[in-house]
Amino acid sequence: MPEKIDILNTMIVACDIETTGLDPDNNQILELGAAIWDISKPLNLETIPQINYVVKHDVYIGSPFALQLNQRIFKVLAFDNGSDEYQEIYNIISSDWLMASFKEWLSDHGVDTTKHIVFAGKNFGAFDLQFIKKLNYDLLKISHRFIDPGNLYWCPAIDGSKLPDLNTCLKRAGVNRHITHKAVDDAKDVLTVINARIDMLNGWNSELK
Repeated sequence: MPEKIDILNTMIVACDIETTGLDPDNNQILELGAAIWDISKPLNLETIPQINYVVKHDVYIGSPFALQLNQRIFKVLAFDNGSDEYQEIYNIISSDWLMASFKEWLSDHGVDTTKHIVFAGKNFGAFDLQFIKKLNYDLLKISHRFIDPGNLYWCPAIDGSKLPDLNTCLKRAGVNRHITHKAVDDAKDVLTVINARIDMLNGWNSELK
């Protein structure tokens, strides 16, 4: 039976992960960030619900490039003394509990977790979701539909068959900032370019009236 999507639900959940590599079968999530935007209201990146998890594993397996890129996260993990205070400051969580905590956070901030959630994210379906599936994936109802900003900013004459990356989407949206590779920042960047595209479409619609 096809899933039912509530078209009246105005919540967009943007999600991004940082990993130890590109292979979901052998590599791991190091960081998961998310931000929720109620599109019936103006986007304010300072006040929207947002969260950033640093994900703890017993052993880390990864590629040299990914490990070097995410040394910021490993520095946090290396100095984890096990105290509640330290883990609360950096929101460190075991991979075994990540999805349960994420579901609770979504529910606490108005997302109906009893229904399929449409996530937004750059390459979310092909990349992020494949890693999420390796955790307690069944705890969340995740729609097979995704909002990928690459689709919104794709220019065939320039990009060919390849969708633009998030940095390119930001530039085409007229946003002058660079990717930080912190998961929650990337999630907010996704909402930023979606918001900019909505504004463009609303402008075009106004001109047509």
